[in-house]
Amino acid sequence: MARFEEKDGNVLIRFESFGPKIKDHEKEKIFEQHFRGEHAQASERGGSGIGLYAAKTLSEAQYGGNIYVNQLNETLWVDGNTLYKTRFTLVLPILDDEDQRQKNRQARNRRGRFRQ
Repeated sequence: MARFEEKDGNVLIRFESFGPKIKDHEKEKIFEQHFRGEHAQASERGGSGIGLYAAKTLSEAQYGGNIYVNQLNETLWVDGNTLYKTRFTLVLPILDDEDQRQKNRQARNRRGRFRQ
C-alpha cells in the first residue's frame, strides 16, 4: 500500500508491507548495496540487497531526497516466521519547472562524464 502526502515543500511517499525484523543497528545499513539484515538472511525468502540501495541512490542523486525505514509493532505469522509491519518513507522535494530543468541538465552532464 502506498500513501502520498505533501508537507513542508516535500512529497512524502509511504510504502508499508510486512517483512523480517530489522535490528536497530541495521536500519542505516539496509540501504547499502547487497546488505541484507540478519533476519532477512535467515528467512527462506530470496533477495539480493539491491532494491533499497537503488531506491536510496535514485532518491538522493536524482531528486535530492531521502528514504527512511520504521518498523511498527504489528506482526504477521507466515510459515512459522514472524513478519513485522515495515514502513518506508520516501521524501522528495517539490521542484518548480526551472529547478527540474536544472536537475535534468546536471543529470545529463553526469551521465556524459561516465561515457568518456
